[in-house]
Amino acid sequence: HDLLGREPISWFQDEEDVLGAYRGKRILITGAGGSIGSELAYQLAKIKPAQLVLLDKDENGLSDAYLRIESEVKGISLFPAVADIRFLARLESLFSDFRPEVVFHAAATRLAAVSTAARGGAPDGPATTPRSESGRAAG
Repeated sequence: HDLLGREPISWFQDEEDVLGAYRGKRILITGAGGSIGSELAYQLAKIKPAQLVLLDKDENGLSDAYLRIESEVKGISLFPAVADIRFLARLESLFSDFRPEVVFHAAATRLAAVSTAARGGAPDGPATTPRSESGRAAG
C-alpha cells in the first residue's frame, strides 16, 4: 500500500520480460548524478546490463552514484562520464565510444527557469540585453 492506502498497480504481467529487455544491453543514463537518475542507474545495474554509462554534468553527484553502484553491485561494466547534454560534440563522442542501445534521459531541466531568473541571465551563459521588436537594444 502507498501512503493513501491504495493497492499497488502492476504495470506489466511478467516482470522478467521487462527486465530482460535491459539485461545484457549497453545503457546510458543522462542525469545519473541526480536523485532520479542515480536511483534508475542503481536499479538497472542490478539487472546486469552489458555496460552502464552514467552521464552527468555534476561531478559530485556522478561520483556518489558511481561509488554506490560500484560498491553494491558486482560484476558490472560501469563508466562515469562528465558531460553537459547541451554540448553536441561531447555527446557524439560518448555515443561513438560507448554505442548505447538504450538511453534513459533523466537529466532535469525543471529548475532551469528558476535558476535562470535567480541569476538574472541565461543558464551558464551571458546575461542578455533586452531587445525591442525591431531587434535594437531596448532602453
